[in-house]
Amino acid sequence: MQPRLDKLIPPLYIHFSNPSRNSQRNGLNASDKLFADAAREEADGRGTPSKSAYLQSLEQKHENWTGEENIQDAVLRMLVDKPWHTEFKVPSHVASSIKLANMPPPPRLASTPTDEKAKKKEKELLKRTEQAGRLGRARESTLDYRLGLKNRANLKGSGDQSTGARPNPDKIECGVFDRIKGRGLPLARTTEEKNPFIGREEFLMNRIVQRNGAAPPWVELQSELDTAVNTFRDLLRQSYTRRVVRTLTALHPPALLANRLTLHNIKAHRDPEWEEKERAYHDVAIEEINSRVRKYNIHAPPSVRRAYYSRNVEVGRLYEDCAEDVLKGLRERVEMSTSDGGNKRKVAERWTGIG
Repeated sequence: MQPRLDKLIPPLYIHFSNPSRNSQRNGLNASDKLFADAAREEADGRGTPSKSAYLQSLEQKHENWTGEENIQDAVLRMLVDKPWHTEFKVPSHVASSIKLANMPPPPRLASTPTDEKAKKKEKELLKRTEQAGRLGRARESTLDYRLGLKNRANLKGSGDQSTGARPNPDKIECGVFDRIKGRGLPLARTTEEKNPFIGREEFLMNRIVQRNGAAPPWVELQSELDTAVNTFRDLLRQSYTRRVVRTLTALHPPALLANRLTLHNIKAHRDPEWEEKERAYHDVAIEEINSRVRKYNIHAPPSVRRAYYSRNVEVGRLYEDCAEDVLKGLRERVEMSTSDGGNKRKVAERWTGIG
C-alpha cells in the first residue's frame, strides 16, 4: 500500500506547495507567468471594466466642438435661419400707411342734438364749466397778488422760450452782461484736468469739494495754527513797539531822537524789565500754541509737520522785526511834540500881544 500512496501524493504536493519549482521545470519563472496571465486576460476581454449606461449615452452623442463647423451643422443652421417652407402674408391696406398715402379718416364730430331740451341742457353745461374756470382763474390771480407775483401771464411765454434762457433787453442795454467775469478770456485749465490717471468724474467731484471749502482735517488744523501764531506775534509786536516808543520818548529829548537815533540803535536796544513782566503771558501763549502744534502733527503727514515754538526765539525775532515800526512811531511822536510846541508858542505870543 505504501508505494501506491507515494505515487499519488508527490505530484499534488509539488504542484501546490512549490509552484516556482514547477515553473522552473517548464522553463518559466514567476514574473513571466504573471505577465502571461495578464496578457491572456486582456486578450479574452476580462481586464476591461464594463462601461456605465451614462458613459455609453455620452459616447453616442455628438462629438465635442473642435473649432470647425461640420457641413451638416452649417446646412442645418442655414435652413433654420432662412426656411424654405414659408407662407406669404398679404399686406393689409386697412391701416394707415404714409408710403402708400393712405391717411386715416378724420374723426367724426359729435352730432348736435336737435331736441330743444338737449340743446338747453348742453348750453347750461357749457355756462357752468366756463363759470368754474373763471372762478379758478380769479382765485389764482388773488393768490399771485398776495405773493407779489406780477405779470404771471407774460412769464409763461412760448415753448422754445421756456426751455432756454430768455435775454432781458433792459439788462442788455444797461451793459450788465458786459461785466461778466472771464468774458472774452480763455477758460482756466489746471494740470489735474489733463492727468490721465484721474477720471473725469473724480476730477469734477474734487473740484466741487474744493470750491465748497472742504479740506482734510490736517489742513483745517494748519489754518487754525497759522491764525493762532500770527495773532500771538501781532500782539507781541504791538506791545513791544508801544513799550519802546513810550520809554525812549520819556528818557530822551525829541531833538536827540530825531537826529541821532538810527535803525541799528533800535535793533540793539533791549528791555529786560518788559521781558520779565510779560514772561507769564508769553509762557501761557507759547504753551497753547505748542498744544495746537501737537494736535496738528498727529493728523498731518510727516512731510508737513512742524516743530514746537520757543519763547526765546519769538522774543529774539521781535527785536529785528519791530525796529522799523519803533522808528516810525518815534518820528510821529517827535512831529506831534514839535507841532504842539509851535501851537503853544503861537497861542502865548497871541495872548502877550493882546495884553
